[in-house]
Amino acid sequence: MRDAIRRAGVVLYTVHNWKYSEAFRTTQRLLSEGSLGPLNAVSFDTARNGCSVATGDNWRVRAAVAGGGILVDHGWHAFYLMLALANERPRRICAQLERRRYVDAEVEDTALCRIDFPSVTGEIRLTWAAPERHTRWQLIGDTGQLTIDDDQLTMDGKNSRHQERLTTALSAGSHHPDWFAGVIEGFRRELDEPTARGANQAEAELCLTMLDLAYASGAQHSSVLDIPGAGVSERQDGRT
Repeated sequence: MRDAIRRAGVVLYTVHNWKYSEAFRTTQRLLSEGSLGPLNAVSFDTARNGCSVATGDNWRVRAAVAGGGILVDHGWHAFYLMLALANERPRRICAQLERRRYVDAEVEDTALCRIDFPSVTGEIRLTWAAPERHTRWQLIGDTGQLTIDDDQLTMDGKNSRHQERLTTALSAGSHHPDWFAGVIEGFRRELDEPTARGANQAEAELCLTMLDLAYASGAQHSSVLDIPGAGVSERQDGRT
């Protein structure tokens, strides 16, 4: 795909819409303000009472069509969010894959994935086998901890505690149309600004590498696998 895009002179742009959610934008703002200090750990918990509704046969649980289960469906979003928060290239990954609800399906409905960055530890917990929809993010830094529990944001610092309610819960719906203005603007920048072109594609390529290695780890009894090209202090923005 990369070679075809280069030959044709066009832009490939993947919809990384969760980066434009209120929850993620608020998280990035608090991090940039130094509210947590240097980041040490990030965890994402996504619980769903079954997979999203699909037309016709349930293609989401057919490996030949979907390519995988919940790790494809929700894990991809968690990967690019974690890459943006850590701002470092990941070094290692491991995953544990299970079938708890769709026991006869061709794909996993539950996944636990650990990602090691040079200075941040990431953990992703996903399941379609929960009794209800729920999403929870947690970030831990040197001087504070941030938790987003659906629409409830709580930040605990050394000497203070801040709470606020977001206008939209993380588990509210599956389409998130209010996030797409940011997606479209990002696509416009890649079309019109040569310096921005290719950033989204590079991010998607790294997510795909992580996804492939997570499935390989799951098939190898949760072996820890190295991610190619990961320098000890390499950052996503190219600085060291």
